[in-house]
Amino acid sequence: MRVSLKVADVAKETGALLQNYLEQGGLNIDRLAPITISYGVPHHGLKCLNGRCGGGDKMRRLRQMNDGGCRTVPWFAGTQIPSAFQFPALARRTSGHGGEDIVPVFQSQEIPWRIKAGWSWFSSYIPVKTEYRVWIFRDKHLDTYEKVMHRPEDYIYIGRNFRNGFDFEHISDPPKGAIAEAKRVIQLPL
Repeated sequence: MRVSLKVADVAKETGALLQNYLEQGGLNIDRLAPITISYGVPHHGLKCLNGRCGGGDKMRRLRQMNDGGCRTVPWFAGTQIPSAFQFPALARRTSGHGGEDIVPVFQSQEIPWRIKAGWSWFSSYIPVKTEYRVWIFRDKHLDTYEKVMHRPEDYIYIGRNFRNGFDFEHISDPPKGAIAEAKRVIQLPL
């Protein structure tokens, strides 16, 4: 079967990783073929494989994850702060991409100010030891990458992304708990 690959920007790490992974797996990339694979980028109005990632309603997805028994960062929406919630926190918008919607909240008095300024929900700030990107397709673990700081001179705002100096490094022995949790998340309804 001929398959067409549409990658948003192979100059960016995620696009390059996806293209490389598929090519190493023996996929014959034919840009004129009738089928398109995308990692969240619309292509000529067609739906893509994970089109709801990276910009969908994050609060709705967090609710689904909580209801499905998946671990999430402590979070809330509205002005009623849960008693166990700890500051500092991060204010987030309902949709956002690349950490551009993240602003710090240092104390509870700031919550109504952030809501009036357009932020939708709040999560506790939890220092990150390690962050993984686990690739699961159906119930099969395809690969795992760790986010690693490579360019500290690019670190200018809150967020662990490419623009802020982080890259993905392939890891050959991912934590089994991360794989199990990723599999649990993809079983949830979208």
